[in-house]
Amino acid sequence: FFLFPALAAANFYLKYGDPERAEPEMARHALATAREKIEERFARGYHPVDLYYQRAALEAIEGNNAAALNALREAVDRGFRSAWFAMRDLSLIGVWDDIGFVNLIEEMKALVSGESARLANMSLVAYSEPEERVPVAVSRSVLKHYAGYYQPGQDDRPIHIYVDDDVLNMRYGDDRPFKLSALSVSDFYSPLRADIYRFVADKEGEITHMLVLAAGQEQRAKRIQWQLPELAEVDPTVYEAYVGDYEILDQFRFSVIREGDQLFIQPEGQTRQEIVPSSETDFFVAGSMTTLTFVGAEDGRAEMLVMHRDGVDLEAPRIEEATLAN
Repeated sequence: FFLFPALAAANFYLKYGDPERAEPEMARHALATAREKIEERFARGYHPVDLYYQRAALEAIEGNNAAALNALREAVDRGFRSAWFAMRDLSLIGVWDDIGFVNLIEEMKALVSGESARLANMSLVAYSEPEERVPVAVSRSVLKHYAGYYQPGQDDRPIHIYVDDDVLNMRYGDDRPFKLSALSVSDFYSPLRADIYRFVADKEGEITHMLVLAAGQEQRAKRIQWQLPELAEVDPTVYEAYVGDYEILDQFRFSVIREGDQLFIQPEGQTRQEIVPSSETDFFVAGSMTTLTFVGAEDGRAEMLVMHRDGVDLEAPRIEEATLAN
């Protein structure tokens, strides 16, 4: 589950819920999911502006107006300036008439005006080269000690660290990999980025996590025991049995689409991603830790898709056209 769909589903069901279909109960589940993800990110020391705004939206949906305004206050203090968006976000409808909200909107407008004026009057300053980084030599045995997979957060793509030609390489998900140079035995950098990557070990010398140091902040990426599934050769004609629409918990719909010899999954309202086979019924999303299994395709049409993530299996039955129309 992703945070924004959880909030959106909760907001929709709370406003237009049908008690006979128990949609308010699903809304409570979506709210609980959203709150869990927000607090989990805060606990990891992750404090982006949008996370405070999402907390404000969550509190407003649940009717906690004071907490919503406090979270929005924090978002503004950290740089949130989109007064236009906040004034139209239905998640915040419960605080629109609150004087605290009105004051925050006016403050954001004033801040934007002031920042625009400062930018207009800003004088150009001479460009200065960043501090020179001098690479040091690190043995291959030490580099191999860092090799493996790291995960910044539950929904983040895994980071693959590997050694190639006595050089440490980093790859986010299925992005293009880039080489790392050593500043010390544990600190590395890329000439293409400003970030510093620091590998941290426990008392026994085992690498437990990596710190990504950027712009005065640090993000922790836990080392995980994971291996990318091996690609299998599958006759693309079997993909036709998987094409269709599926739904998890009557809330999150997505489509499985075939284009030639490729298969894609597309969550409702989001961009599609290619899924590749590790067997005739098992697939994985490139650059992700999510795997998928199609069930009941013996009669030429899969009845269900099961999504596997972090030890949890989420069943998504196929949706018939009549259900989609409703």
